[in-house]
Amino acid sequence: MGEYWESLSGFKKVKLIATIILSIFVITFAIVNWKEIEVEFIFFRLKMYVTLLIIICLSLGYMISSLFEYKYYNQKQKEVLALQAQIAQLKIKYPEIEGDLDLEKEN
Repeated sequence: MGEYWESLSGFKKVKLIATIILSIFVITFAIVNWKEIEVEFIFFRLKMYVTLLIIICLSLGYMISSLFEYKYYNQKQKEVLALQAQIAQLKIKYPEIEGDLDLEKEN
């Protein structure tokens, strides 16, 4: 274990320590909230553990936000493709300014 610790950079050591501390907090949280409650849905009732309910809610929230992010990404990707097509048309129409429109040379 000592060799492994010495091989880590400063950032990786901090990351490892933070991961261990966060894992301890998560396990403690799960143990403290391991109580069964009754959840009322519209048409039925269900008994489940508070920790499980929190994990389900977090997972659903993550999935919903991922869907919105995916939609936003697709919209931006279409805009990028349209702008690239416009640049290509301008390069054909005005070959003398091709160097001014070449964005890859600037980066």
